[in-house]
Amino acid sequence: MSGSDAESLPSPGAVIADKYTVVRALGRGGMGIVLEAEHQRLGQRVALKLLLPEIRSMGEITARFEREARAVARLSGPHVARILDVDALPDGSPFMVMELLRGRELGDELDERTKIPYREAVGYILQACAAMAEAHRMGIVHRDLKPANLFLCETGGHRTIKVLDFGISKLTGDVNASMTTTASAFGTPLYMSPEQVRSVKNVDARADIWSLGVVLYELLSGELPFHHESATGILAAILTEKPIPIGKRCPEIPRPLADAVMRALEKNPEDRFTDVREFAASIAPYGPPREDPTLAAVAIELEGVGKPRSRGKRRNLFLGAAAVVVAGVTAAIVVLQSTGGPNAPSAVVPVAEPAAPAIPSGVPQVSPVGTALPPTKDAPPAATTTVAPSATVAPPPLRKPTAEPKTSAPPPVKTAPPATTVPDPKYL
Repeated sequence: MSGSDAESLPSPGAVIADKYTVVRALGRGGMGIVLEAEHQRLGQRVALKLLLPEIRSMGEITARFEREARAVARLSGPHVARILDVDALPDGSPFMVMELLRGRELGDELDERTKIPYREAVGYILQACAAMAEAHRMGIVHRDLKPANLFLCETGGHRTIKVLDFGISKLTGDVNASMTTTASAFGTPLYMSPEQVRSVKNVDARADIWSLGVVLYELLSGELPFHHESATGILAAILTEKPIPIGKRCPEIPRPLADAVMRALEKNPEDRFTDVREFAASIAPYGPPREDPTLAAVAIELEGVGKPRSRGKRRNLFLGAAAVVVAGVTAAIVVLQSTGGPNAPSAVVPVAEPAAPAIPSGVPQVSPVGTALPPTKDAPPAATTTVAPSATVAPPPLRKPTAEPKTSAPPPVKTAPPATTVPDPKYL
């Protein structure tokens, strides 16, 4: 942070909007800062999200910031960080008041443990699916799901996932969201879907399914499905290369779970799951077992969900914007991850004008948008909720990308995975 920034940003003890006393800075991204503060009358600790001084005069950025607040305020599920209020600084720039979360980013958890046992990993993704099922029903596509935006809260001995940072989310049918920029694609390259690399105009809820598939692949294997030393190389791989099947990297995971992960990573959106609930239905049998008293029961409502079809390195994030040409398509890349430490928030960045995504049939909609997807291909019988054996095997750490998986038997788990809270059925 520059000296001028430090002088213009609220310091500990400063009072914001005559009611919030700043306690400390929690983190800083490319365009925003998050502060811990206390409500003077209520004594409640909250998180304040502010824009950096140098960009507060950019009308397009502030409009995006307010748009994020409106988007998240529409969501009421337990797996989204709640917005409590929106107010303005003396200079007129907006700030958000959000619930203060205690815990750590899922990415930090993964960095420490290298890999996550499959039942625990599936439990985390099911919670993210619950959040995104609600968002998609409200016409909101996140477009930047990644471990840094999945926050692992410790509450009552359980671990709850909260989805963060809807700063580049896409609102279906938002007539006021017509701002444009010179960039045509936003997100973090490592987790971008192929259609997002090409153009944001082709992005719908299935892009979030892709990103969740990448995160689950990474949790299970300790590796990303696409690896390259540059952002350009990552994007080229996303568009043209097939990832090593997760079943080869992790032969210990159940075959149907491996198939579900790879189906989420199909390059053609029409070959992925039709909606996030179908994805959740496919992986739910391999999540926390019902009979385990230390884990909350997996309660995924499958009614109305299409039949699942089987289809038969990390943290090197890039800063700034990069213009790249991949397969003849120019994609302007804006990367949100900052180097402001493990608590640093992702930057809030403008996105190109959204187009109404084609929300597949079976997903409740606020209003008719886009064009329905073509009928789903013939599918085998739907997966049941019968759970696999509860014993979990965690393979040895694997940090560097490898062309071929190790075939030696992994050692047994030495510690039991922490308790995981899973989504309430009514939010799916």
